[in-house]
Amino acid sequence: MPHKVPEPSPTSQPPGALPVPALLDLILDSHHVFARDVLSRMQECAAAIPPADLARDERLPRVLEAVAAVSDEMLTHMHREEAMLFPVLRQIAASGEADAADMEIITPPIECMQREHGLIDELLEYLRLLTGDFQAPEWAAPEHRELLDELAAFAADTAEHVRKENEILFPKALALAWPAGRDPAG
Repeated sequence: MPHKVPEPSPTSQPPGALPVPALLDLILDSHHVFARDVLSRMQECAAAIPPADLARDERLPRVLEAVAAVSDEMLTHMHREEAMLFPVLRQIAASGEADAADMEIITPPIECMQREHGLIDELLEYLRLLTGDFQAPEWAAPEHRELLDELAAFAADTAEHVRKENEILFPKALALAWPAGRDPAG
């Protein structure tokens, strides 16, 4: 059964209203958990597609290669966030004191994460084009259909995940390092 995109709790605050630690928890607990689950299921579905389907559509082997690429990229990306960037953001948020060294520490990884978001978006767009917007052909086996359903769910969640990071988390993190009225030039 395909994964459903996680929905926010009706009692939760909008992401933009959350402090950095709570926003990190939201991203980790919803988007990262969901991505790991759906990527695992996508790989299972891809491996189970019958050879007859693979032979019937010349695009399908490219879809499977792109699924493997987006899975690898996303898992590596989330590991970098969880192991390197997010702990530093938590530390800066908890300290209440930020300095020029903090900016030098967080700016390059944030820029790297944004580039990786762009790559993941490009891979998902390529998959969207290859699959006709994740639509299964009439003849598709159940595993093929499920893969496309999982891809659609992953693409939808990833768009929201990336939006929260690029438009909310990263600006908030940079604002911690450079509070309003403080001159980053020194």
